[in-house]
Amino acid sequence: MKVKSFLLTALAASMTFVACDNNDNEMGQLDNTPKSVSINLSNVISTRGAGQAIKDDSKVSLADLQVFFTNGTTLYKGKTVSGTEAVHYFSTKGDFDSRDDRVFHFLPAEVNKVIVVGNNGSKITEATTYADLQKKLAIAEQQDPQKLDLYKEVELTSVEGQDDLGHPLYKANVVLEPRVSRIEIGAFKYNAIAEGTPRKYTSIEVQQVMLNNYFTTADFQVGTASTVFKEEITAASVFGIFEKAAQAGATNPVWYSDVFSADKSADPATKLQVITLGVAAQYEHAYTEGNVRPAYHFFPKDDAIGTTNHPQVLVKLIGTKSDGTKEPLYLATSTFNPAVTADFAKIYVMNFEFDDEDLDNPQKCVEVTVDVMSWDVVPVTPEF
Repeated sequence: MKVKSFLLTALAASMTFVACDNNDNEMGQLDNTPKSVSINLSNVISTRGAGQAIKDDSKVSLADLQVFFTNGTTLYKGKTVSGTEAVHYFSTKGDFDSRDDRVFHFLPAEVNKVIVVGNNGSKITEATTYADLQKKLAIAEQQDPQKLDLYKEVELTSVEGQDDLGHPLYKANVVLEPRVSRIEIGAFKYNAIAEGTPRKYTSIEVQQVMLNNYFTTADFQVGTASTVFKEEITAASVFGIFEKAAQAGATNPVWYSDVFSADKSADPATKLQVITLGVAAQYEHAYTEGNVRPAYHFFPKDDAIGTTNHPQVLVKLIGTKSDGTKEPLYLATSTFNPAVTADFAKIYVMNFEFDDEDLDNPQKCVEVTVDVMSWDVVPVTPEF
């Protein structure tokens, strides 16, 4: 007790000469004192019991997680307070929370960052350097909200106090994020150009939705997107593009296209049904919670994501005129209001509203309004 008291007194005296803020150079950096770190997964919420189904896709599942510490080059492991190697891989969030000692001890003084990887599916065993955690993500493999790769690294900048051994204790608030954002359609609406003006079509069917102009790959650690896929949309080519995607999805579903089912008995909780925008429905359709809807994940981190590389939504329609004539139609978004940003884990809920002027526009472009939300992360227990 006397030795510890002396150290604390000396430390307090030295702090009066250095600075008034708790920065990284006060303890555990200049004198090579080992560091201790506690981690709070601040955006992981437990709103549902283990094993319960997630009602909608506004939540990202966290199955397993692994903790790493680094100085930017080498990966280090913490220890328990007794000096044995601490557990760094947790098959469930519950295992992470139920640790007897929630602090990682005896980390080298040069450690300046904590990294948490989520949903890898198994323990990462071969990584010894920061670069070893690098990998490329494919957008086709990042469409299931319950299987998204999650990642976050946080700088250790502020000392919160000391652990039981008198070592500087850092607290890291980790906000786990996927490397994607999502576009989903919340509603379709066929508006009259002006009040009292008849619509050109007595009804319009929504038959297919596609995503265009998206990045196919991204860096896992930084999240930078790469390799743009973009179809040039013209009146001469667009229906062939719809058909090509529909045929590809007929044998093996493709993530970027949804063909709506004409089966009226299909369960709306599992299958998209053809939507009819007519007088009986007041020319609109809004998806309710629990029903599937067109939704697509995309890699957002790019300097031009809000302009030239802005994702585009294509919609195939069939318009029925008063004489029963049916006419194939399509619309393509020009931009969103607000435009997408380079931020991860955003949900852009689109209200797809259009009128006859949009349908008659040679460019077939429509600006849509979106509501922007952020994902939560929910721990789940796997069932086999």
